[in-house]
Amino acid sequence: MKQELFDEIDLLIKELVKNRVISRAGSITELKKNAFSFLERNNIIKPNNKPLQFNQTSKIDEIKNIGIEKYLSNKETNKNIGSEIKQRTLFDLKNKYFITFCFLVFGALFGWFLANISESNKEKGNTEKLNKVISKKNDSLIQKQIFLKEKTK
Repeated sequence: MKQELFDEIDLLIKELVKNRVISRAGSITELKKNAFSFLERNNIIKPNNKPLQFNQTSKIDEIKNIGIEKYLSNKETNKNIGSEIKQRTLFDLKNKYFITFCFLVFGALFGWFLANISESNKEKGNTEKLNKVISKKNDSLIQKQIFLKEKTK
């Protein structure tokens, strides 16, 4: 939009805030017609009981404070943010089961890996215990054989 149209819209909004009503009656310029039609299309003004008169809506105070350019820019930014949020939510919903499945598989593999490591450690401990028991038995057998040899002599 052209800067002249923004300025005309700001003037109409200031007039509307000041008088509570603006009128389209009489001879108006093409620029003013465009400003009125823009305000009507965007529901910034609403028709009054009298023909060609308009009342303000709740958006007027915000527009009066920041200007129509900034208001439209903020509105576009909010649409983009809303669109981005929708896209992310849609992505999350579409991939929810896949992501859950991946975590489930990862958890199962991780648990299996930990279980094998602990079994391996247990087996090492058991092997060491068995070796100790076997060496004790061997020692006792050797002692018995030595004792028997001494008695047979």
